[in-house]
Amino acid sequence: MELDFFATAIRFGRTELSLSIVMGVIAAVIAAAKGRSAIAWFFIGLVTSCIGVLVLVFLPDLNEVESDRRSRQAEYRRLRERLHQQQSRQSSFESRVLGRLDSHDLALGLDTREIAGGELPALAGEADEGPEWYFDDGGHPSGPISAAALAALHRSGAIDGHTLVWHPRFGEEWRPLGEV
Repeated sequence: MELDFFATAIRFGRTELSLSIVMGVIAAVIAAAKGRSAIAWFFIGLVTSCIGVLVLVFLPDLNEVESDRRSRQAEYRRLRERLHQQQSRQSSFESRVLGRLDSHDLALGLDTREIAGGELPALAGEADEGPEWYFDDGGHPSGPISAAALAALHRSGAIDGHTLVWHPRFGEEWRPLGEV
């Protein structure tokens, strides 16, 4: 009777060992397909049997992860290159425009680079109007002058943003140049 028990245990042990080896092989095959170490996962499958195979099935595919990473890097390189090209074009365009503006300034005897952007917004739209502007010159009204001449006085420092100015559209009211 004791011999039958040991014989059954040995047969059962062989069956379990065979099942563990099969699970190790299955784990190794799945691991290789997912870009993981086949040898390491063979031993994990051998020791843990079905549990190791189940864990491996739910782990992400390293080949796909690496492929996604490479495609993102390639896209980032393309985007950086496009950005660099756009910045180069923008810089080239700005230098051409500034060159043209400088040549216009030279021909007109002006320096428009000294005017801060938006400092005299109302005057910009009235550059083609006639001499209808007046300004306070030490308590005495001076004018009429054009909007361009008023802007030139401002650039030269003869008047500032607090100097009172008047235009027919203001009615009777004089306003500080900085608010116009």
